[in-house]
Parts: sequence; structure tokens; C-alpha cells
Amino acid sequence: MPPVDSPPINARPRILFVSDRACWPPYPGFKSRANLLLESLAAFAEVTAVVVLGDDQTEPAVPPHVRLAAAHVVHARRRSVPAALAVWARDHRPWTWIKVDWRGQRPLVQRLLDEQRFDAVVAIDTAAWDLLPDAVAVPVLVDFDDLQDRKIALRRAARREYGSLGGRDRFFAAIDVVDQRRWARLQRRILDRAAGVTVCSEDDRALLGRPSVSVVPNGYRRPSTEQRWAVRPDRRPTLLFVGSMGYRPNSEAAEFLVGRVLPLVRAAVPDVRVRLVGNEGEAIASLGEIEGVDVVGSVDDMAPELLDASVCVVPLLSGGGTRIKILEAFAYGLPVVSTTVGAEGLGATDGQHLRIGDGPEPFAAACIELLRDPARAAELAANASDLSEERYTPEAIERAVHTAVDRARATLGTAEGTAEGTADGFPDDLVVPPVVCFAGQDWSIHGRAHCDFQVMSQLARARPVLVINSTGLRLPTPRNADRPVERIVRKLRSMRHPVTRPLPSVPGLVLLTPLGLPPVGIRSIDRLSTRVIAAQVSRAARRLGIRDPWVVSALPTSQEVTEHLGWRRVVYYRADDHAANPGVDRAGVTALEDALMARAATVLYSSRSLMERESGRSGAIAVFFDHGVDLEHFRPRRDRSDDDAIPAAIAARPHPRIGFFGHIDHQSVDLPLIERCADAIPEASFVLIGPAPVDAHGLAARPNVTMTGPVTYEDLPSAARAFDIAIMPMPTSTWIAGANPIKLKEYLALGLPVVSTPCEEAHRYGDLVSIAADAEDFVVRLRAEVASLADGPEARAAAAARRRAAVADSGWDRRAAMLVALLAAGDRDA
Repeated sequence: MPPVDSPPINARPRILFVSDRACWPPYPGFKSRANLLLESLAAFAEVTAVVVLGDDQTEPAVPPHVRLAAAHVVHARRRSVPAALAVWARDHRPWTWIKVDWRGQRPLVQRLLDEQRFDAVVAIDTAAWDLLPDAVAVPVLVDFDDLQDRKIALRRAARREYGSLGGRDRFFAAIDVVDQRRWARLQRRILDRAAGVTVCSEDDRALLGRPSVSVVPNGYRRPSTEQRWAVRPDRRPTLLFVGSMGYRPNSEAAEFLVGRVLPLVRAAVPDVRVRLVGNEGEAIASLGEIEGVDVVGSVDDMAPELLDASVCVVPLLSGGGTRIKILEAFAYGLPVVSTTVGAEGLGATDGQHLRIGDGPEPFAAACIELLRDPARAAELAANASDLSEERYTPEAIERAVHTAVDRARATLGTAEGTAEGTADGFPDDLVVPPVVCFAGQDWSIHGRAHCDFQVMSQLARARPVLVINSTGLRLPTPRNADRPVERIVRKLRSMRHPVTRPLPSVPGLVLLTPLGLPPVGIRSIDRLSTRVIAAQVSRAARRLGIRDPWVVSALPTSQEVTEHLGWRRVVYYRADDHAANPGVDRAGVTALEDALMARAATVLYSSRSLMERESGRSGAIAVFFDHGVDLEHFRPRRDRSDDDAIPAAIAARPHPRIGFFGHIDHQSVDLPLIERCADAIPEASFVLIGPAPVDAHGLAARPNVTMTGPVTYEDLPSAARAFDIAIMPMPTSTWIAGANPIKLKEYLALGLPVVSTPCEEAHRYGDLVSIAADAEDFVVRLRAEVASLADGPEARAAAAARRRAAVADSGWDRRAAMLVALLAAGDRDA
């Protein structure tokens, strides 16, 4: 369809609207939301619309009342099932996303962005994100009409409860296992990169838990007074279910309604019939062979179906967002029976606006009640109609859309320019300076979990940050490291790709793994390695436009590299007592630390005890810089849907589950103490997550101990939510005495009870952490926590909330904001 031009509307913001679905006519439900959002935008903005359809779809003309600057309706290639499966198997995207080759239309979107100046991009649904170029210079607002990962979790729970949900279910059940995690990652990626996200209910906003999320409710245009449902004595008892039957939650609901609910209703109301109305009716065609079941297919006008029905039924077992089919029934004044899943997010109350039934018997009982008592049905319908008029009118949607667009534009600026160096969580008067960070760890081993990577990831949301992967404090040998050959091989592999962007959601974070050696103690070799590493760092910094940066160093051996480069603005991020590491040249590392402190404007200590111990060494430039926690990532268990993400090896272990995550080595974990606990509490399952040394076989051989091996940072919270109790069994050493375990805050953010060996930082949380005096006391305290699991759910929930509240102000964004303020103060003092 060629562009449809209309007069310029220069006084209004310019919006590029990108949709993965047709927006006209506004039916069925998945089109209705896109239609309402587009019409709302067109009411206050100059909108250029790009609508991308599958190649088997047609699009009617744009209605004359929708005023657009231009409309581009194009088609994307729909993949065959074998081709889609091949892409799905090698890609990171979920099945419903890759069935259509959306990316083939990226050039059109890129051309429009290049040729015109827009104030914002509004993308309808997550698949439309795939239509956008990797870098968009204006704010992007993405609409999540569903939370796809939760929808799959609910569907998997329904399978456990009711068995197979239809003829194609076995195929999709296998797909869902993978896609639940894929959707969760993609949603997090969009949340990280978009200026704003809109959802259709407060429930969904609470589940996402981001300040950038706004609520734009679904809505429905109120019909004329003549088109209002009323009680009719001559009406045949009719249950009406409306929806696109090609949408799995709807087809599964139809199977559930006809197979599980209808026989129970028919026993009480013999002449009841079911009408299944919606496109792609072939997906449920076999149901039409059952007496009293009409598979109607698409209709041009829904009003006759709604006015002729007795009850609108919404027997959904899974899904997301809010049901437009319910809002439609509310607007017409038709009584509704729904499951809890079907009615969630609408603010409708069981017994006041509709009836809710979960499971075949309760759902059937609610239908029978309204079929037998028309007065009661009319009362509920009248209340629901009032609710619809109060909350779900097109005018309310337009106000919400306008607010969401304004918020997104305010977050990242407009087409006239953005404020460089600003990011959520940073004070308005602070600008993030150029930063190069020498990490104290290796990303290939720790991923993003370590403190320096976490803080730099936050800074990189505002401007590019160069992070130098650790070159180490020593060359691994059998005398000073576990699995030295494995460590060397892993480092060599990471050097094959020396410059990467490790977090797709944070493209400003650039990781350099330089070709070079850790100190070997031979001066000529060490000097050559310094020069080689410095050249690589300098070249990478120049390519990012970084000049005269602040150096944030968590690695003492970086001292000679930064000195060689002549970079003068230095912060020493002292997250560990490096000289206390076993196997290092203690005198050599101490000398490097002293030299780094002498050049540093500030020394950041993650451990109060280490800062107090070194007060005479660092003096007035010492600052306590506590660790943080990713509060959204490490959230407590919400409901049964979280259980589906638990790894099978852990889910198979009986409760109570006592868990630990982290590197399982002699330096940081008291392995004999765990063995003692496992022997003393044989009824408990001990779950240890993380890489382990080769000599941990005695621990792994115990029948109540499960060692999972490494788990990615992305999947770690899902695994840890399976714990009932968390432990921190640390050995006694100088290195541990100067440590501040990040996992402590992560355990507390998860709401878990914690038992720990003596730890200075743990004492600061009072009775929220049970601290043992010795090994015997550790077992006693662990038994006490196991016994407390018998407390009622309300008491356990209250205790979990207290633990999470203790770290509520410890997000990594706050740590990053503190660092920016310190760097700004250093610039003022220079």
C-alpha cells in the first residue's frame, strides 16, 4: 500500500509507529490494542506508521478518521515450519518471534529514521523490536501487550494440572521449555535498552519492577444504547467464547471449555450450547463435531453474537496482559465468567463485576449460577459496565499514551539532542566522565557478577566505558592455582576475540582482553608485557573516543600500564586484599598496591574491616564503597511460575534445600564444614552451585549433596529461588577477613535465611543473618533455621520481606552514582 499523505502537523511531536500486526479493523483482540494505541498517538502527534505483516496477510485501507502523516504497509516472509525450526535451534529468539523474518524490513525503518527527524519511536509488541536498527538515536517506547515468559510459565503449570492442552501441545511443550528463558532474557534486554515500556495493567508493571514501565490499559469503545445486552426469557442458554483461535492460549481454553467444563454445565442445564467465535477456527474445527458446540469462525460484526449470548466465558489457563474480550463484554453489559488468569489486571472483583472459577467444577458452577439466575447475571453486568466506563474508555487510553510518550522523551531527550552523560540514577548536575577500568577478575570466569563489572555496566548506560579484562596477579601453576591448565586454556580462548561487547543490552560496555602475561618475576619480560598491553589499551580507548580518562583500577598490576600511558586521574578500587591471595608474590603485589595508592585520588574499599586495617596506609583518600545487588535480578519467588525455571537437578532434590552459590574452592569455602553439616542433617538436601576444585569428590559423593557445576549469572536467581536456606561457610584467613561477599546481599535480596561463619560485613545486618561462632555452632544454627521452616507462610513471608528491605537501597545504580559523584569531586579538586 503506498504512503498516505496528509497535511503537516508541525506543532505536534513526530512519532514513528512500528507494528508487527495489522491495526485495522480493530478486531480480533490482538489488533484492538494496536489500533487504540495508534489512534491515541494520532490524536496528539504527527505519526508515520510502519505496519509489517506476514506474507499471507492482507491489510484494509487506513480508516479516514485516523489522521497519519504516512502509512507504510509491507510484508515479511513467513518461514516454513522446518525453516523456522532450523533458525530457532541456532538463534536466541523464541519460536513465535522467528516464524516471520521481521528483520528483512529493517532497511525500511532505517531509511525512515535516516530521512526524517522523529521525536520518538513507538514499537508495538516485542517482535516489533526486531524491526528496529541496533542503534536508534531517539527514545524508543515499546508496548508489551503480554509478558511472554509468564504466559509460558502459566501454560506449563496448566499442563501439570490438566494434562495435554490440545492436539499440537506435545510439540509446543518442548518449545516452551526453552522459550520461557528466551522470552525472559529478551524482555530484560528491551527493558535495559528502551527509554520506556508500556504494559496493560498494574499487575504487569509490578512484575517487571522497573521505573521506566508505564500502564496503558486496554479499552473498548462503548456501543450505542440500542446495542446493550438485556435479559430475554426466549434466549437459548448460550456460553460465548471469543478469540483468535490461532492463538494457543485461546485454542487451549476452547479445548478446556468443551472437554472439561461443558459436560458439567450440561448436567444442570441440558439445552446449553457453546459458541466459539474468532478467526483461524480451523485450529479447533474438531470441536464443532460435538453436539451443542458451534465453531463459528470470523464474523464481521460481533454485536449480534454478544447480544444473543447468555454469558461470556473466558476459560483461559494461560496468557498475558488483560483480556479485551472481557472489556468488550463489560461494554455491552454481558455477564462474564472467567478464570483468575483470564480476569487478572482488570481490577474486577469476583461477585461484584463477574464470577471467577478456577478448575472445571468451580468454572462450571459459576456458569450454572448465572444461567439459572438472570437477575444476578444482570446485576453483575451492570456493575461491570460502570467499571468499563470509569477506567477503560478510549479517552483514558489516550491520556495514558500521551503520558508514556512524554516520560520516554524526558528520559532520553528528543530529536533536538540528548544530554550526554546522563543516565537513570545519576544526579542531573553530574556528567559521566570518560572511564577506563582495569578489572580485578576475568569476565570469562565471573561474567558480570563481580563488583567492578557491575558498576561499569551501569556507567556504560550513559557513555562508552572500556573495561580491561584481568591479566592476573600470577601465572597459574599447580602450586598456586586449582586447574591451572584449564585456566590458561580459557584465557587463551578469550584472547581469540580481544574486543567484545559482552552485554547486548549495554552496548556502551566494551571489554578488552589484551594479549599479555601476568607478572612472571623476570623484569625484562614483565616490562615487555607492560608495553604490549599498554599499546592495546591505548588503541582501544582511541577507537572509543576516550581521551584523558579516569582510570578505575581493581588490579594492582595495572599500575605500570597506566603509568606507561601517562594517565594521571586514578581511582584504586580495592575490592579485595590482593596480597593475601595464596600463591602470589606478596612483597611484589604489596609494592604495586603502594605505588597505585600513591598515584590515586581516591581508594575505594568494599570492606570496612580492610579499610580500618589499612587506615595508616591509605589515609584521607580512603572511601567506603559498599557492594551492591541487582534487586530486580535477585528477586524472591513470586508464585508457582518461578518453579518452572528451576534446573531439573535441583528441582529433583527434596526439601528442605540448603544452598550455596559461588566459587567452591579452598580459598573462599570451608569444604570440611559443608561435609560436617551434610552428615549432621541428612534429611536436608545440600545444593552447591558453582565451579569446584578437583578434590571435592568426597563432598559430591554424599547422597544428600548436589553439585550443579557453574550456572550463568542470568540463570543463577532462578536456581537459587529453589533454596530454603542459604549458607556462607567461609574459612578463616587474612583474605577472608578483608572480604565483603556480594552473595550476602544477593541472598538477602532473594529473601533467604542466611547462616554464616564469622564475617564483619554480616554482623551489620543484625539478626537477619545467623552468625556461627564455630563449626559446631554452625550446625546448631543451621538446624534452627530448618526448624523455622515449619512457621506459617505469613511469618516466613514477613521475614523474607525484612531481609529484602535491608538491601533495598543497595542497587548497583546507586553505587555507580556515588562513583560519578566522586569522580566529579576529583575533577573539581584538580
